[in-house]
Amino acid sequence: MRDELLPYQRSQGMRILSTNLYKDDKGDEFFIWTREFDDEQQRQAAYADTYNDWWVNEIRPQVAQLIELDSIKVRQIKPLWL
Repeated sequence: MRDELLPYQRSQGMRILSTNLYKDDKGDEFFIWTREFDDEQQRQAAYADTYNDWWVNEIRPQVAQLIELDSIKVRQIKPLWL
């Protein structure tokens, strides 16, 4: 699925900085996907282009088989040095 999603999201204007899988001391696994946008307007346009009907109908159900959708947490962060 990663081989399908990364190229697709890049083609929609998203800059993928990193994708990593972590395990904490309790054994819980976490997938962290870091993306970067020029500004809020570019982020909104990329989201609108990416999360379209195809995504909702085809990709989201596949994602739901791999992870708990309720566990998804999206955060907008900024580097401290800016």
